[in-house]
Amino acid sequence: MKRILLLIVPALLTAGCGGLTPFKIAIDSDPQGARIDVNGDYAGKTPTTYAVKGNADRSFNGSWVQEGSIVFTATPPAGETNLYVQTKSFSPSAFFKQGDHIPEKMFFDMHVKPASNPAIININTK
Repeated sequence: MKRILLLIVPALLTAGCGGLTPFKIAIDSDPQGARIDVNGDYAGKTPTTYAVKGNADRSFNGSWVQEGSIVFTATPPAGETNLYVQTKSFSPSAFFKQGDHIPEKMFFDMHVKPASNPAIININTK
């Protein structure tokens, strides 16, 4: 019985560890040469590819508890004018929550000005 437990317990502990599939995302921008960061970590300059491990259904992997988003940030090449930082955010899988789909391609148009947040107006109802 001890032998069976010695074989089964390690198998159960490692069952979910190696099951993630690597997916590549082709990342480009206009203009090219934008710096790409993923959750603050440098990933390259466009055009580039980024590999991320995900679930078999091509969704971003998460955990049993909700973790933060996976954020791709594109920063315009140095010295360029009238270009803007762009971000794309994805939610990972969590307990009872399907994660966002991992795209095959991602494009950042550095000429698009990000939408500004409308002013928050506090209304006193007293």
